[in-house]
Amino acid sequence: MSESKVVSQEAARFLEDHRITKVWFANEKDTPPPDAQKMNFSCLCLVLSGQYEVEFSVSGKQTVVTIAPGEALFTPPLCWNVPTWKTSCKTINFLFSPTQTGLSINICQSGNQLAPPSKGSIPGSLKNEGRLIESALNEIAFTNPSNPAAPCLAEALIKHCCHLDSLNIESISRIQSRWEHICIYLQENYGPDITRESVARTFAMTPNHLSKLFKQGGKLGFNSYLTFVRITQVKHLLSNHSLNLDEISERTGFRSGDYLGRVFRKSTGITPGEYRAKYINKKALQPLINH
Repeated sequence: MSESKVVSQEAARFLEDHRITKVWFANEKDTPPPDAQKMNFSCLCLVLSGQYEVEFSVSGKQTVVTIAPGEALFTPPLCWNVPTWKTSCKTINFLFSPTQTGLSINICQSGNQLAPPSKGSIPGSLKNEGRLIESALNEIAFTNPSNPAAPCLAEALIKHCCHLDSLNIESISRIQSRWEHICIYLQENYGPDITRESVARTFAMTPNHLSKLFKQGGKLGFNSYLTFVRITQVKHLLSNHSLNLDEISERTGFRSGDYLGRVFRKSTGITPGEYRAKYINKKALQPLINH
């Protein structure tokens, strides 16, 4: 049995007998402590047993809470949390990237004895309904963390992941593996020089073959996926740095600030200025320094 199935089946068994009663949200993108977990993707942590003590920041205030069994912690992209591992507990983490869902079981015995985690992954991105649930939790994190719908959404998202893992996807095909490798490359290389042709050359294939690979491997075409990656970086720069649109467009591969504005609004439903006003870091925006 694959590691992902071990993890997802344990989550499914837990939800057969329990309901998620509360969701905590870590919703700040301020400078985290050195040992903080800060990722580019959202993460949902479900507590199965014991007492899970964790530090995170909410609305500019750092806090340490003890999360009980049946409760969960949702951390949006670029936000952070720091487990203390001071108390005995067992948790399951779901990490939602554009190419896969990572799963892990963490067990901490008393006295800060953290066992090696059991890790697995579900290949492919969340399906349409799963992505919508994740987006709803991200919205709640920044607008109304006490929303009573949050526990139901968190439970639905976990069940969605368990369902995906039950589809007997035992291994990633060679096509899927290569597609994911290219996706990771684009997450790290998305500047103005990145095009379908340049990526095709990097991976020794024709541009048409690259387009076909994206049709076979994922739900988004090459250009749509590259735009997704770039818009994600634009959001980060808007909420954390005092750059104007022309400066941001130069760093994220858009040909101009005006064009970036049009693409951003089409992608998110709001303008870059509205996004910056809505999700701005509570601390002053920092200039971005080139090294």
